[in-house]
Amino acid sequence: MPGYLEHAPQPSLAPFVECFWTRGGAEAGGGAARGGAAGSALVLPDGCVDVIVDLSGSGRAFVVGPMTKPLVVERADDHDFVAVRLRPGAAPAFFAAALEEWRDLQVELADAWREGGRLVEQVGGAADPVARRIAFARELARRLANAPERASAATRAVALARAVRESEPETSVAALAAALGFTRQHLARLLQESAGLAPKTLQRIARMQRALDLLQREPTRGLARLALDAGYSDQAHFTSELKALTGRTPAQWRAAPR
Repeated sequence: MPGYLEHAPQPSLAPFVECFWTRGGAEAGGGAARGGAAGSALVLPDGCVDVIVDLSGSGRAFVVGPMTKPLVVERADDHDFVAVRLRPGAAPAFFAAALEEWRDLQVELADAWREGGRLVEQVGGAADPVARRIAFARELARRLANAPERASAATRAVALARAVRESEPETSVAALAAALGFTRQHLARLLQESAGLAPKTLQRIARMQRALDLLQREPTRGLARLALDAGYSDQAHFTSELKALTGRTPAQWRAAPR
């Protein structure tokens, strides 16, 4: 089955880019698919924004905004994806839109970038998978160079989003804001604009990611104990949160990890 593969960004893009990734097409066969039933892909909230070029058919480029719920991509194996995953808070370096307007939405790249169609031509015209990623990276670098003030603001936003994601799950937004030197309202506004998500939502997503990692690394640990270790108040809270953010319960994840 065509595989999902991640690729590290070049150092100049690393402050903004989590990774480049591909699925299907010329790099099929390697790596692990991102869960779901055969032919489908389960995509979970991660606080990031993805810019995706789909080279299947006539070609399409679109942006997947910050997510608060799981998404199942049907017939994922029919696509030829080349994409970049932007770190939480990094999207304003490349886009002028307010990120909260893109929450849980897909936006055609041509509606966000005046020359959005050019990216499909550049990536699709590349000779091989490495050249595709180079073409993608070149366009991102060009946009960073043309908007240094936006890039500088995004650098600060990435650091802020990281601090929120790395905070203890039980830390209140008010206490977190005070520790970071903001009022609660100011912190919320900054993150809504730059990451498209509220501070508490970023905390919930980070906790979910830690919990899924624990489920995978410690398959015999009791769910009640694991819930507490992951930062949930109890197993019921753990189950409710995972169901809301991933569509599956902890027991379902343990029985069939992606």
